[in-house]
Amino acid sequence: MDQLLWGSFDDVAPHLPLSGYLFYGVIGIVFFVIQHTILHIGIMIAYPGYKKMNSHDLHEYRLQFNSFFHAIFATIWSVYCVLYTCGDGKTFMSDEECRLVPRNSHVWLCFFTASYLIVDTCLILFLVGVQTPIDK
Repeated sequence: MDQLLWGSFDDVAPHLPLSGYLFYGVIGIVFFVIQHTILHIGIMIAYPGYKKMNSHDLHEYRLQFNSFFHAIFATIWSVYCVLYTCGDGKTFMSDEECRLVPRNSHVWLCFFTASYLIVDTCLILFLVGVQTPIDK
């Protein structure tokens, strides 16, 4: 399993068993939970009105910050994957082998986004709550 974690960013991704991918998915989930905790503390320090919000608004406010960080980082990472991962002047758009052979950067970007979506969905379902016009 250390091949995926310690391999070069542009190396061809190894074929791991499902348990290997789940292990790295859990690492990503822990990263986003820690990020939410750090955001919570940071926003409390920087914005005094944050402490006065009700629980629903507090979690929703923090989720918006987290989604912004994910979007910025994932966009930069995606552009790198498309333009520079294959090397030798090849790009994801111009080389079929580059499209068909996943690299570590592609797999790590998938872990990053999947982990974000899992944490975000759980926080919305369990902390923020889902309300539709029918519920009102």
